[in-house]
Amino acid sequence: MIRAPPAAFEIWPENWPTVRVFLSLSTQWRFTLPAMGGPVIWHGLPHTEIEATIRLLGYRRDAQMIFTGIKVMEQAALTALQRKSGDGR
Repeated sequence: MIRAPPAAFEIWPENWPTVRVFLSLSTQWRFTLPAMGGPVIWHGLPHTEIEATIRLLGYRRDAQMIFTGIKVMEQAALTALQRKSGDGR
């Protein structure tokens, strides 16, 4: 199935650090594959990885604000991931 490219969207300058950190964490998601099959269970992003990524990208001054934004984005992503995996939570 061919899908249309996603619609363009704007990121406000004050949100760019949070988006940059979130995208940098794309390989850090924790999940479980049930032994007897079934949908993937998504757990989220480890706080230690979020903190390390914020620090490594040089955002120490805004770390708390970025962490809060990441948690909001993570919750929205978890909802979508669970729905997509068929769990429905």
